[in-house]
Amino acid sequence: MYTTSASLLERVRQRDDHEAWGQFVRLYTRFLYRCARQCGLEDADATDAVQDVFVLLLDKVGTFEIRAAGSFRGWLKKVTLNKCRERRRKRREIGVGGSDVEHDRTVDDDRLNQFWESEYAEHVVSRALQLMHDEFEPTTWQACWQHIVEGRPAAEVAGNLGLSVSAVYTYSSRVLKRLRHELKDLME
Repeated sequence: MYTTSASLLERVRQRDDHEAWGQFVRLYTRFLYRCARQCGLEDADATDAVQDVFVLLLDKVGTFEIRAAGSFRGWLKKVTLNKCRERRRKRREIGVGGSDVEHDRTVDDDRLNQFWESEYAEHVVSRALQLMHDEFEPTTWQACWQHIVEGRPAAEVAGNLGLSVSAVYTYSSRVLKRLRHELKDLME
């Protein structure tokens, strides 16, 4: 991720921050694709639905009020579900796919809600960590990873890496602070 004082969502709102847009796309593409597949879309339609979400996001993110309009997470979920429905409707219009629109809507809602609730936070945090990896010195990253992710005691990590226990806590705190800052508006 890109080091800056603003969160990723705030940077994305600035249309000229191409690096932020790239990070955002890398952060969300896999997750949105999996959501579209959970809604019953085939590969090509799921890929198109993801692109539709990004196009709408590009158009609307500048006017999205983080606090006033509700959570970004909820807004993105709603947009994703609507784009999946549009894709399914288009398939029906050309004679491909089912015909029970109300049943499809319920199935889409149920599938996406279950998937979203169980996978959103895990995916976004995991993906953000992957993207942030190269921003930190290897020792800093390993100290945080071993202590926080693997759950090893700070003294054990310190011994493994030749650090003080205090350094393990400091390094872990730096990585987690950076992660919280980047994701603050995306996790609400």
